[in-house]
Amino acid sequence: MKKKKILYLLSERDFGIGTLLLQQAIAFRKATKLDFLFVTGGTEKEIGLFRTLDEERISYVKIAGLEYHKQFFQLVKELKIVVENYKPEYIHVQTNWQLAIAITIKTLLFSKVKLLYTVHGFRNTNKYKSILFRTIISIIFIFFVKKIIVCSGYVKQSFSVLKSKTSLLFLGVDPSYLTKSLTIQKSGDDTIYLYYPALFRKGKNQDLLIRAYGRALRKVSTLQKMKLVLPGDGELKEYCQNLAKDMGISEYVDFPGFLNKEELLVVVRKSSIAVIPSSSETFGLCIAEPFAMGKCVISRRVGIATDIIMDKENGFLFDTEDELYEVFKSIFSDLSSIKKCRIKAYEDKYLFDWNKIAMQYQNILEEI
Repeated sequence: MKKKKILYLLSERDFGIGTLLLQQAIAFRKATKLDFLFVTGGTEKEIGLFRTLDEERISYVKIAGLEYHKQFFQLVKELKIVVENYKPEYIHVQTNWQLAIAITIKTLLFSKVKLLYTVHGFRNTNKYKSILFRTIISIIFIFFVKKIIVCSGYVKQSFSVLKSKTSLLFLGVDPSYLTKSLTIQKSGDDTIYLYYPALFRKGKNQDLLIRAYGRALRKVSTLQKMKLVLPGDGELKEYCQNLAKDMGISEYVDFPGFLNKEELLVVVRKSSIAVIPSSSETFGLCIAEPFAMGKCVISRRVGIATDIIMDKENGFLFDTEDELYEVFKSIFSDLSSIKKCRIKAYEDKYLFDWNKIAMQYQNILEEI
């Protein structure tokens, strides 16, 4: 049986090919019966990415500038040559910029090539701009895109008018988050760690988290010490530090600043609880990564939270500060609930395994 040929664009705007897309490329190449040619931009934002592609013997071509919104017609010309030589059945794009290039090439060549588009996110901070964007892009999808792939039920619902064209496919997590065993904190340990890594800016809501956490600490007396770790920098960091001080809980909140991947993993591994108070997430690696590691995830109903979390069974869902306070009060009073949620979350960790996701991707294409 002839393999389906996919021209897969890896580049993201301003982020080169990106670690996640690289891991996706490796898994798709190894785990599926599909014929891929990957297209990257000319820059390498993370050292070693091109070397990894070479070591994994992954077929790819570089088109300088693909990752930036410049020289549109030059990019059309260069990618058009690749399409003519490779003759793909599908072109899979990751951004609106790439979609515009692919549509132009399809039109110029009078080609029957099918366009696939992964919607990683969209502007949702402004209600009216978000509605306008989704309306415009939905019209484009109707006429030009064969299959829309979304990374969360939240995004799928946002494009519900196109449900017949839409398939849900999670992003995977870095293999370092898929631990081989689950370590549960034993009774008698001194500290239970909670964490939330994010920029201190509007919409990330560290202040809401600190207030709910502080209120619960004052209300509930536990035999174990709590420590909330908030890695990251940003314009609202000092405000949050002062808030913790004003609430009298500075000794229970740690602000370590920016942490690299290895430093953050140290925090994650010793933590039992991950809290995500963000106003919006279209996917939410901050949800997927701790869930895959078997943490007790407490999240707002954003991104993939409602796709994977069964409230009070393998995690907790909330919408308001008062609801988060009630969650904290409940689990601080009954620490066994943390262990129960962690075990149940860990059972579903392979939802975010790249090999599993690669096979789901192949099934999506077979159904087209």
